[in-house]
Amino acid sequence: MPPSGVFAGIEGVTPETAGGSRRAPLLLRPGGVSTNPRPHTVVGVFHQTDAAYGALHELDSDGLPPQHVSLVAGDPELAGEVGSHSHPLAGAIAGFLLGVVLTVVYVVMGGPTFAQNVVGIVLGGAFVAFGLAFIGIVFGRALIVHPSHWRDYEHAVSDGGAVVTVECVGEECDHARHVLERAAADDIVEEDA
Repeated sequence: MPPSGVFAGIEGVTPETAGGSRRAPLLLRPGGVSTNPRPHTVVGVFHQTDAAYGALHELDSDGLPPQHVSLVAGDPELAGEVGSHSHPLAGAIAGFLLGVVLTVVYVVMGGPTFAQNVVGIVLGGAFVAFGLAFIGIVFGRALIVHPSHWRDYEHAVSDGGAVVTVECVGEECDHARHVLERAAADDIVEEDA
């Protein structure tokens, strides 16, 4: 079978042999630059849980992967976390860089006698940098950035409704939005994942 779609022009690569994730297909731009589209979360807010369960059934029957679809009902706090992000990698990088800066400052302030023990400086600096990187991971995971509609999700669920989410990319998001509209979602929002 000749390559087609996003794999056209890549010798020996077909969608079956690409081994890539269905959620992040390889896209080629002119000039050979590849990009992966950013995943999104399409959120359907339902004031009636029966309608939300109907939407799940429609999403399943339309072939959207069940591992990308979820429903939150009966837990307003969990509904408020839909579309939220934490930043452990940014915290780790910031902590590591702070550790390196602190090590350099300590060495400079220690004078020429202190700078003679290179092994001690490297070991101590690595310990400080990686220790602060770990602390940065903890802080990065603890700092949660909520989407702009998180209160709406909480209110819908606390009033007896439900929130249906679909993690998707590209045309799959348009399809999910269309299915949620067909299922009579009271509100549909697309969040960056």
